[in-house]
Amino acid sequence: MSAYDDLTFAPMLITDVFDTMKSSSAWFDKVHLKSGEPKVPYLSQTHSANSIAAIVADQGVIREAGNCITVTLKTQATFYQPVSFYTAQNFLIFRHKLLNAHSGLLLTTIMRRAMQKFSWGYGVSMARLVKTRIMVPVTTDDFGDRVVDWEGMTRLGEELTARAVTRANSARTSDDVVADTDLPDLRFAPMFVIDLPRQQRGIFHAHKGKRLIAAHRKPGRMPFVAGSRVNNSIVGLADVPALFPGGWVSLIYNGDGGTGHAKYQPMPFNASDDVTVLEPAAENATEEALLMLVTMLTQQCVPKFGFGYKLTLHRLGRQRIMVPVATDDSGDEVVDWDGMTLYGKILRARAERQLSTPTTVSG
Repeated sequence: MSAYDDLTFAPMLITDVFDTMKSSSAWFDKVHLKSGEPKVPYLSQTHSANSIAAIVADQGVIREAGNCITVTLKTQATFYQPVSFYTAQNFLIFRHKLLNAHSGLLLTTIMRRAMQKFSWGYGVSMARLVKTRIMVPVTTDDFGDRVVDWEGMTRLGEELTARAVTRANSARTSDDVVADTDLPDLRFAPMFVIDLPRQQRGIFHAHKGKRLIAAHRKPGRMPFVAGSRVNNSIVGLADVPALFPGGWVSLIYNGDGGTGHAKYQPMPFNASDDVTVLEPAAENATEEALLMLVTMLTQQCVPKFGFGYKLTLHRLGRQRIMVPVATDDSGDEVVDWDGMTLYGKILRARAERQLSTPTTVSG
């Protein structure tokens, strides 16, 4: 039985869930940060990397203490922060004496649902948050009053964290022998992104996603890929059929800050019309090679395309990127899938080794 089955949920005002809600007092404009040994997380408005934009030097002022939840006013990015940090402007910080890493991660997920009603046109503010309710586990105290069930949240958070860690470990393929292998020397040359029969040899065949507005997207189990640059471009799990198989690449044609971002999709998925889906033209295109290739594609497309110059199929058809190449038996230059596969395996093994190695961050 899950800890969830023992919990009772009820709506409570955010101000009744936390002891305090205040603006960050340790904020800096990034251009004014002092240089030095990197040791303290610096948070910005980003929705990725726990809102951490950089690791910066100690600025000589009191940091915001860890063990809290941060919410950005402009972008509504919501994260649990385990260690002390500095921030950019427009951060709200939520604290409670019973908050810990397990209940904090659970509350972060709950609060993100509440933040979905806010936007640039109707942003987060203290005045609006004091009127906002969230569904949390509750219990009854000795006086008969309904209060937050912090113990229950901790139990559920511990259970969900253990599941996540187990699944993350099972997905790793760490190989110390591979990790210690020298990276191969790769030779790069420009190649067309799109393969057009009888016209040009390219890396991928292009397909388009289908339009499906959020109001018509019912919750389900199929990854739905759209114009988001975070979370592997997956904006939710929907009750829709798979349009594309796993092992293909998604490329954002049109998105809020996401245009040009490419992601490897390891399992079958559905995609919106903001996405161009790329089918590898070669049968020997491996996962490790494609994980490398999406980075090359992103780095070479993001600076070039945007809202004013969208990554249309016509423009993508003319786009070349620098990729590792080899010479085939006919003397033609082709994508060096074997070289990229080995390179990708080594980088992945090294990254997974680091994930298994404890690190310290200034607390």
